[in-house]
Amino acid sequence: MLRKQYRLLTRLPAHSSRIYKIPYFTVRVSKNNVSVSRFGFVVSKKIDKRSVVRNKLKRQMSSCIQKHLGKIQQSLDMSFFLKKEVLGLPKEGLAEEIELFLKKEKLLQL
Repeated sequence: MLRKQYRLLTRLPAHSSRIYKIPYFTVRVSKNNVSVSRFGFVVSKKIDKRSVVRNKLKRQMSSCIQKHLGKIQQSLDMSFFLKKEVLGLPKEGLAEEIELFLKKEKLLQL
């Protein structure tokens, strides 16, 4: 689980955020006024009605982000909206998809 300072607890404003669509998730990214990047994960009941499955997906996403936490640019808020396709993906595949997204959109520090 991410430490509290890295968790995004509020909604992002729609007017100032960029949206990226990936086959497994959609990401909304915006700037913040804090010195650290914050992350939020949304798994709707459309994906699975069982809270156990939804919470497991959130934990997997959180652990994948935590591996790259030191390399991600500072002062960003990111909300990940998972899609149903993510259910068939193993944790390693999910980690690869997140890493590819971060590299492609140049959100990693060099």
